[in-house]
Amino acid sequence: MWFRPSIGSFTARQGNGRNLRPGAGPGAREDLDRLFPGGSAQYLSLVAALAVISSIPWSIVSGIATLSEAVGMGVFGSLLLAAVRGQLSLVMLHNAIMRTGTLIAMVFFIVVGATVFSLSFHLVA
Repeated sequence: MWFRPSIGSFTARQGNGRNLRPGAGPGAREDLDRLFPGGSAQYLSLVAALAVISSIPWSIVSGIATLSEAVGMGVFGSLLLAAVRGQLSLVMLHNAIMRTGTLIAMVFFIVVGATVFSLSFHLVA
């Protein structure tokens, strides 16, 4: 056996009664505070973000939404989370749209550049 607890530690844990009285031991609140030093608000934010992220592929796989509709659901969920957290503003929305447009333009020019590069080899050979 790779793990063998000592008899003394077992009786010590039994002797103080923490396992027998639920209120005497550490609660879930302390565990959450230890895992997430910022408090349970960070935990709830993480769960909400994971719910939005996981709802997109789930809706596609289950046949509820097409690809475009699933993206719309993700955007709606993100806007809803930002509104609930009080971080939704026109400035934030404008910045998000500008960064999205910049990213799409970069991907588009990479695709155009790769196409021109492959055509140049096709014409030479």
